Amino acid sequence: MNVATNNLRVKEKTSKSGMGAVRDKQIAAATAEALLTFSADQVATISANELLDLQRLLRHGGELGVWVTPPAWLTPGSQECLVNVDLRSRIRNFLSTETLERLDAATLEETVLHLSRYLVLLRIAPSGLGRASFRSLSPSSVQNLAFNYVPNLFALGLTKRVQHAQVTSSSENNSSHFLSLVKTSDLAALSASAASYVRRECERMRMLADLGLWHDCPSLEGPSLAEAMSGPKPAPNIPPSRDPHRPLPDDYVAKLGTRTMWVIKDLAPNILELAKKLGDVWDDTGAGDFAPVTVRDYRRDAVKDLLAGHIWKTSDGQPFGRPPFPLGLPKPKGFGAVAAAEVDGEAQADEDAAQVRWPPKTYMDFAHLLGTLQAAHLVVALLSIGPRRSEILSLPMDCVAYARDGRPYAQGRTFKLVERHDGEERDWQLPELAVEAIEQQVRLVRLSEKVGFLTPRPPLPREKVSASLWRRLSANQAQCNPCLTLRDINKVLVRYARTLGLDINPGGQRLRSHRFRKTLARLVALALTQAPRLLMAVFGHKSLEMTLYYILTDKELRAEIETVSRELRVMRAKEVVDAMVDADLAAVSGDGIDFGGYGGVAATTIHVAVVNKRQEVHRTGATWGAKNAIELAELLTLQGTVWLQVRAGVMCTMIPGETGPCNRSKGRPEPGKCNTSCGHRLEEAFLREDVEATLAAAVAGYESAIAAEDDMTAAHWAGQVRANLPRFPSVQREWATHPTVQMLVAAEAQA
Repeated sequence: MNVATNNLRVKEKTSKSGMGAVRDKQIAAATAEALLTFSADQVATISANELLDLQRLLRHGGELGVWVTPPAWLTPGSQECLVNVDLRSRIRNFLSTETLERLDAATLEETVLHLSRYLVLLRIAPSGLGRASFRSLSPSSVQNLAFNYVPNLFALGLTKRVQHAQVTSSSENNSSHFLSLVKTSDLAALSASAASYVRRECERMRMLADLGLWHDCPSLEGPSLAEAMSGPKPAPNIPPSRDPHRPLPDDYVAKLGTRTMWVIKDLAPNILELAKKLGDVWDDTGAGDFAPVTVRDYRRDAVKDLLAGHIWKTSDGQPFGRPPFPLGLPKPKGFGAVAAAEVDGEAQADEDAAQVRWPPKTYMDFAHLLGTLQAAHLVVALLSIGPRRSEILSLPMDCVAYARDGRPYAQGRTFKLVERHDGEERDWQLPELAVEAIEQQVRLVRLSEKVGFLTPRPPLPREKVSASLWRRLSANQAQCNPCLTLRDINKVLVRYARTLGLDINPGGQRLRSHRFRKTLARLVALALTQAPRLLMAVFGHKSLEMTLYYILTDKELRAEIETVSRELRVMRAKEVVDAMVDADLAAVSGDGIDFGGYGGVAATTIHVAVVNKRQEVHRTGATWGAKNAIELAELLTLQGTVWLQVRAGVMCTMIPGETGPCNRSKGRPEPGKCNTSCGHRLEEAFLREDVEATLAAAVAGYESAIAAEDDMTAAHWAGQVRANLPRFPSVQREWATHPTVQMLVAAEAQA
């Protein structure tokens, strides 16, 4: 149990069981009730009516062929299509046109019954594989199998059954043993990913058969020894092309962060103020005897009047005519498109008008701003704690809690690499901006629940209103429902990017939630390897240890940070190698710069390694290329494990087992004691100007002190000259002819 959890357990307010605990009790109770009525070894042969009774007890619906999963049992962010899975449609989706033409309704119904038995068995029998062996599958796992891979397997069996029926009598066509007709060769028609999952499902069926719980298993066998020895050479499996999540580009994060801050700090107070006023209008019009259409029209006019009379102000009370960047509003439709086409007295196309028109004038504009503000809060949360999609969507309205020492945390759930199907509780420490965004999001949700519908609707019972922090806010009234949990988080992020006038494919990859996790990992890696105290300033922490604890409590995120850190060290070393190679090539014509502009004693050692590596490549008859530079960079940094950023422009290249002036023994370097004479010190080219200016000031100060007969001050300036002179070879040659420098160097040599 970590320190954060201990702190949270002693927070002042009374804790209460989360939705995950309630959900877990409901699932366990339903499973226990089902097992009191039916045993697992009966499921494979029970009738359709008995199967429906068992399905109802498990709370998976009362209609044969429709697998229902209560929304509260699904992982946050699950797709809506998984709530009600039409098994008939899913099976037909995987059948060929030829099989569909030959398929009769009775055979399809028998297949659906067989599939439903299998899904029910997964829920109550010990059907887990690997780490979850001999455990029943969670509802979310079963609904995923019911939608994707199990119908695919049953479709293969049904195809074989239809083909088998053409050459055998109907009496031989067993409706409960057609999966055994599926062979290994039949999986060749599937994609590599689908075949892998189908194979795993066959393994599960075989395990259930060994337990005496299932009796229809595919016959997946490998080639015989004779076939393996005399058959054709098997082709290697080509790994599927992947598009891994990439961090967002730095300039994109800068624009996104700046504009998001403006939305939260300056635009949000206006939106919340208007929402509160509209809430009063909704209260006045919600309890009358007027027709819903009449109320809708009245509310629409009231919104227009409020927006027309509102003075948009920044957080410091200054009115603004337009946002500091193009803030997109929904494209006007119908008669509104004609009025919106005139912006600042100039006729523009609808597309342009939607991007530049301000202020908002209609309820659709206002509803769009509600969704925009929620997206801004979401971006801050994603960049603050680096959660997965299911984790960010698991945050409840009261997720912010304070430890005894006053530090704020967000309490949610994590689902990956967790044995419990409902996840495990975990907490994330929050920076101040994230706390502000979440608390503002709570206000936004409460107001949106009231003004989210223009046309009056019957209120939902309070127990059916979502407890999630993130809701379905949209300008599209067909998709908007502030009382329900947000599902498609990536769609919200893409729409938000369009609203802010940003690219929806930054860096050539679609904007999605996991890219923010990768971005946080990269930013932390940069800060840890180059400027760790920058993180302290960003998060407002008093010590570096507090910052590291805040970031590194997530083991997977810590692994991602370490990976990025290694890559950054290798790339830094590659830049050094490339610069030295370019300088050596330019030196042939007399235009080269010593060591590519780098300084420090380590530049000489690295340059020797570069020369030796180039000679080695030349002896093999190859041409120096980027691959060679990366190989040398990995060698110099021990695969990215060494090279420490001491301060801006200064790198320590010490490797384990070496000593230096900073530590005087074998161990980790001490950046605070870094010395210019250290043989492991590498300095970047931009410091050359600082060194020249320092030498000029030191020489002038030494000469003035000598003239004033101030020996102590003169000794100080002499030390500055001797310390900075050897840092860059080119600087040393330039100052070597200066008489004062010559005298100081000679005096040091004699001493």
